[in-house]
Amino acid sequence: MNYYVRNSNQDFRRYGKGILFSNGCALNETATAIFDMLDGKTSVDAIIESIYNEYDCERDVLEKDINECIGYMIENGLIVNNS
Repeated sequence: MNYYVRNSNQDFRRYGKGILFSNGCALNETATAIFDMLDGKTSVDAIIESIYNEYDCERDVLEKDINECIGYMIENGLIVNNS
C-alpha cells in the first residue's frame, strides 16, 4: 500500500476551499480534500474509498483521477512517500 505525507518544507495557505502553495501550485476543493487525508497513516486505497463514498462517479475513473492528483502533488514537492 502507498502512504504519503505532506512535505513539511512546503509553505501553503488556504483560500476558500482550496490551497495555494508558496511554489505557485494550487489545489481545488477535491484535491485539498485528498491532500488533507495524506497524513502518512491513511493509504491511497482508503482515500479512494472515502472520496468514492462521497461522490457519484465511476470507481475506475475516480482511481485514475486520484492517482493523477497524487502524482501532481509528488511532482511539485507537495507530498512525499511515507511507505
